[in-house]
Amino acid sequence: MEPTPSVADAPAARVTTLYVQFQDGTSFGKDSYARLILEIRQSALKTLRRLQEIYQMQGEEKFLEALGRQPDPREISEASSVEDLFIEPLRRIQREVGTVEAVRRIREKLSNAEGKLADLDAKMRER
Repeated sequence: MEPTPSVADAPAARVTTLYVQFQDGTSFGKDSYARLILEIRQSALKTLRRLQEIYQMQGEEKFLEALGRQPDPREISEASSVEDLFIEPLRRIQREVGTVEAVRRIREKLSNAEGKLADLDAKMRER
């Protein structure tokens, strides 16, 4: 018979909100976090634009090669964050659903990100 887990054995987690930008443009958190988020978003946009351009100009084979490469930290700031948050999920989508869906997601992310990035950039200029 296995021992009964006690409250002390139960997994637990704590969450802290460092920064949030609401849809109406207001925000909560330190400016330093906002700058980091802005940097990650700008780097992600650069990477996603590059992938979209490769697909459009060079085709699926070159797109898959580019998607398989890690972002270069000499070219992309916060490369590991861009890899974890944007590129690896796209690789998974490409493997599971296909290239057309991965490209569709890139276009969707670019469309959504352009507006959010502009809002955050304007907010940071105000401060």
